[in-house]
Amino acid sequence: MADPIYTTGDPVWNSLEDNTRVPLTSELESGWPCGEVDPELLNFVSGHAWNLVHNMLTISGLTPSIPNLHQLAQSIQSGKVNYAVAEGTANALTATLSPVPPSLPDGMMVLLLVGSTNTGAATLNVNTLGADAIVNTNGGALIAGDLVAGNVVQLIRRNSQWRIAGNSRGRLLNTQVFKTPGTSTYTPTPGTQYVEVEVQGGGGAGGGPPATGAGQLSIGGGGGSGAWAQKLITSGFSGVTVTVGAAGAGASGAAGGAGGASSFGALVSANGGGGGAVAGPAANTSNFNTSGGAAGAAGTSGDINSAGINGTGYLVVSGTGVPPFAAPSRFAGGPGAGGAGNGNPESTAARVGTDGQPGIVIVREYA
Repeated sequence: MADPIYTTGDPVWNSLEDNTRVPLTSELESGWPCGEVDPELLNFVSGHAWNLVHNMLTISGLTPSIPNLHQLAQSIQSGKVNYAVAEGTANALTATLSPVPPSLPDGMMVLLLVGSTNTGAATLNVNTLGADAIVNTNGGALIAGDLVAGNVVQLIRRNSQWRIAGNSRGRLLNTQVFKTPGTSTYTPTPGTQYVEVEVQGGGGAGGGPPATGAGQLSIGGGGGSGAWAQKLITSGFSGVTVTVGAAGAGASGAAGGAGGASSFGALVSANGGGGGAVAGPAANTSNFNTSGGAAGAAGTSGDINSAGINGTGYLVVSGTGVPPFAAPSRFAGGPGAGGAGNGNPESTAARVGTDGQPGIVIVREYA
């Protein structure tokens, strides 16, 4: 027997023998039955309460089980009554909740799976109850990328708008690091609104000490380090060419090669360091020296620009014998570092100067 109080269809259970009745007006006070309760009314009250629970369980995808007293909590945990998959277009979204909400009150929550990344201001129409603006947590209109395809956003209803909970501009989304010498294309992480870019030029190589004969010494200066720059970029960064400056290459018995410049398109760049010079072979009774490679010159395109550091020069003073710099070559340090200088004692073949280190480009992406 269908009862008019069950507005969504027949109840799943009325009583043992369908023997129920709705409370009379005289038996209601502030919406609750009062006074004497007969079996038919008791059956209605208990049956109606169970039907409310039963519907919540089935909507949540659960099979009602009388012995399982956790099912109502589990149905709430599922979140299905508030979850929807966005349809419509990227900026005019629609969503369907089940059951259909009678209205959209302040405080209502919707968990929405975004289908397409928005390109500007956006609206949401829930169950055809009206398209209302989706705004950020401060009430401002959305900008491109605030809704990212594949993400689930929590929307809270307030003043006829849908506010994205926890949507804060300026949070760090991702960091992309480019450290392989050469060029590549930068593709922003979805939702990136601006980027902070650091570029470090490649380091120059140390000079390779020439070959020496009896009673001779030779020296090679250290390579200069690459310059560094940093810049905040708010537009025009998608698809730019990233260039990582190559390391300066060491040569046998010759000056070191210069490091290459690193850049983020034409927006910010940093010069590479110079290679170390060489001196000799010369008699170990002579005074002679060599200079280190020049520091990478500071550019002007960054918000902050810093020159590199000059490579270390070396000096031979007569009568001192073989100087301590005549140790084996060693590797340069971190990105953009210049290669170490070196020296040859007497009767030694030419050495290859120590390579510098490649540059690096770091892109920090912010919402």
